[in-house]
Formats: sequence, C-alpha cells, structure tokens
Amino acid sequence: HHVRYPPDCLAFQIGESSQVMSGGLLRATPHSVASAEGPAAKGVCRNTFAVFMQPMWNQTLDPEGAGKTTEEVGVARWEPGIDFGTFTERKLQDYYDAEGGSS
Repeated sequence: HHVRYPPDCLAFQIGESSQVMSGGLLRATPHSVASAEGPAAKGVCRNTFAVFMQPMWNQTLDPEGAGKTTEEVGVARWEPGIDFGTFTERKLQDYYDAEGGSS
C-alpha cells in the first residue's frame, strides 16, 4: 500500500506501545519498505528521519482511562499491569517465531 498525505502535513507512524497508552484511540500500523527495482527505480529516492521513543523498561503500560481490556486496546500481547520490558520481549518473541528464527 502506498500512503498519501497532503503536502503541507507530516506523517507519523506509531508503535504498539502508543496504541496501548492511548487505550486504543491511536492505532499502530504494520510497516515495511519495498524499494523500486529495474527501470522504475530510476530517479526514486526515499528520505527518512527516524526518531524512536519508548518508555522506561520498567514502566507499566497503563492506558488512559481505567479498566481498559485487551480487546479495547487492540493489542493481543498487552495485558493490564504489564511493563514495557515484558511487552517488548513478547513482541520480539512473536516476531522471531513468525520469521522462523530463534530467540
């Protein structure tokens, strides 16, 4: 999919921890980059300025609004009271299991 947005705007991609902390209001999006190949690649460039922000490793991921459920938040590996470190370890384990790699 090609994402389009107005030329006078900035686009932000957020991760799952932002989705959790917003109680599911903001939604994380799958992300991949595919480069153009062959003649279509001529004159094509991609400019990126990546900034990664995350909570402290031991920060509890408690979303806005008390009593949110996993279903409301929309992130299966999250559960009430989980800290960012455990959440990240689960995410990485899911990723490497899906890729057929080892942890």
